[in-house]
Amino acid sequence: MMRTRVWWLIGCVVASGPAVLTSQGSDTALVSRGREVYREQRCAACHSVGGVGNRRYPLDSAGRLDTLILRQWVVAPQRVQPRVRKRAYDHLPEADIRALVAWLRTLRVTRPPSTGGGPPA
Repeated sequence: MMRTRVWWLIGCVVASGPAVLTSQGSDTALVSRGREVYREQRCAACHSVGGVGNRRYPLDSAGRLDTLILRQWVVAPQRVQPRVRKRAYDHLPEADIRALVAWLRTLRVTRPPSTGGGPPA
């Protein structure tokens, strides 16, 4: 069931089109370090945030996932999704893993405000 929920969430992100990221309050230093870890580990080679990076695997709504699930995706992705072809980052220092997860938790997707009118023709 958890796998279904994760894939459903990923599908929602892909289907949602353009998005606006919002940041929910967290420890600023920890979140800042998490963003650095993302950059240092070159996560954008496989993932995108706000349309920057590889758009095949967007992380724009990662913050909707539980902290423990996010941690599992980072350190042991095959435990969450056995067939996933994602490298485990269990070699990172625990402080960096916590920081990366804290930063991922700040990522939220919200739909841009409606400009009125109906769906495009």
